[in-house]
Amino acid sequence: MLILAALSGMKSSLSFFPGTDASVLDAIRHKPLIGFEFIPVKDTIFTLSDSYIAISLNDQTATLYSRNDTPRVYKISTGNPAIHKGIETREGFFTVQNKTPAARSRQFNNAELFNWIGFNYNIGFHGLRSKSYYRYLGKKPSSHGCVRISREDGSKLYRLVKLGTPVIVYKEETARVLAFAVNNDIDTNVDIILKQRGRAQFNLLKSRLENLYSGKAHYNRFAKVFIDGATLLRPGGYDMGKASNISSRQEPMQFIRNYFHLPKDNLSVNAILKASVPANVGNKN
Repeated sequence: MLILAALSGMKSSLSFFPGTDASVLDAIRHKPLIGFEFIPVKDTIFTLSDSYIAISLNDQTATLYSRNDTPRVYKISTGNPAIHKGIETREGFFTVQNKTPAARSRQFNNAELFNWIGFNYNIGFHGLRSKSYYRYLGKKPSSHGCVRISREDGSKLYRLVKLGTPVIVYKEETARVLAFAVNNDIDTNVDIILKQRGRAQFNLLKSRLENLYSGKAHYNRFAKVFIDGATLLRPGGYDMGKASNISSRQEPMQFIRNYFHLPKDNLSVNAILKASVPANVGNKN
């Protein structure tokens, strides 16, 4: 009875990242699971923030998901590598790093940037003084790498997001999703709260995706991953993975004889591996 990792042990209602088909939940209830054939699961990062932003490069939209409000969709235009000095807006999991109502780009002739919301080095949301770019919003990439948004929508978004707000950039359906949670959902003896950076943290998130791809999704169920909504993740972000890479054949849950807790505030590669991998599993393939 392997179910979506996002539902495991959670007491609060969850809001799933776009691309997760709601019919999956119904299928779990009604579709018999035979042998090792399981409905694909995803890795979940639970956020304590009041909102998060999902940027669809294919749709050229940015959606603000709020804990206590309906989603707000904004038309945008992202990076186009075909133009001079242009790059594609990078996919991944980020957080808002900085904000300012007015900035200038030294790289591009001191261009005025309105309602700047930076989330990955010098990449962020902004409007421009000229409205000539409005014709591309919601239609096609046209920027040098940033996320262009109308000055009107940019002003609204600027007021609604805080430093530390999670930002997801994606093209196709992702292997990792975001869900809202509350402090009471955290088991401080087991669960992991993301910090700004760290090799162990990078390896942990990487291994959780690899578990999905290799049919060992149940390894991810022994500890949940949280982000507090205030921590500024290191620029560069983390991989969201691709749902198309998730194995359709997942191992059943294993009985655990030995279990190791992660030490608080002292993540290490060995501790992470011990906490996320059953001790009696490993040489089956």
